[in-house]
Amino acid sequence: MATVPIDGTRGTQVAVTELNDEIRSLRQQLSRFSVEGLQKDIETLQGTVDAIEHRRRIPERGHRAAGSPLGLLFLNDNLFWSSPTAQAFVVTITFVSTSTVLTSSDNNYIILVNATGGNVTITLPPAVAQAGRIIEIKKIDSTINRVILAAAGTDLIDGFGTLELLVQYEAVPVVSDGSAAWWVL
Repeated sequence: MATVPIDGTRGTQVAVTELNDEIRSLRQQLSRFSVEGLQKDIETLQGTVDAIEHRRRIPERGHRAAGSPLGLLFLNDNLFWSSPTAQAFVVTITFVSTSTVLTSSDNNYIILVNATGGNVTITLPPAVAQAGRIIEIKKIDSTINRVILAAAGTDLIDGFGTLELLVQYEAVPVVSDGSAAWWVL
C-alpha cells in the first residue's frame, strides 16, 4: 500500500495519486462481489465444470481380473474384456512437448504431452478417410499449462472445435468416424 511522505509536495502528490489508483482498483474488485457478479461467476464456473466433466477421461489404473493373465480390463471409464487367445497388441507411444499437427500418415496411437514449457496444442488429422482410427492424448505434467486437442479445419470433437486437458494424467481417447468428426470414447 502506498504511504504519504511527510515532506515534499511532489512526493505527496505522487503518493496521493498512488493511493487513489489503489482505491479505484479495490473498488473494482469489490464490485465483483455484488449478488449479480457472484451469480455470473458461479454460472461461469458451473459451465466450466460441466464442460470438463463432459470431456474428461481419467483412466483407471490398468486392472486385470485376479489370477488371470488376461481377463477383465478397465480402461477410460469403459469396460473391456480380453480373450485368453488374444495376440499381443503393440501401440506407438509418442512424447510431445511442443504444439504438433498430426497427419493421416502418422502412426501415433498414444501421445504423452509434457506442457511444462507452456500450452501445447495437438491438432488431429482430418477425420476423412480415418474411420476407426483411435488416438489418445494424455497430459503428463503437473503445471497449470493446458494441453489443447484441436480438430482440423471444420472437423469437430464431440461437437467442439477443441478440448482441453487441464490436470496431470488427464487423458482423452478419440476415434474418427471417417467423415468430419472425432468422437471421445
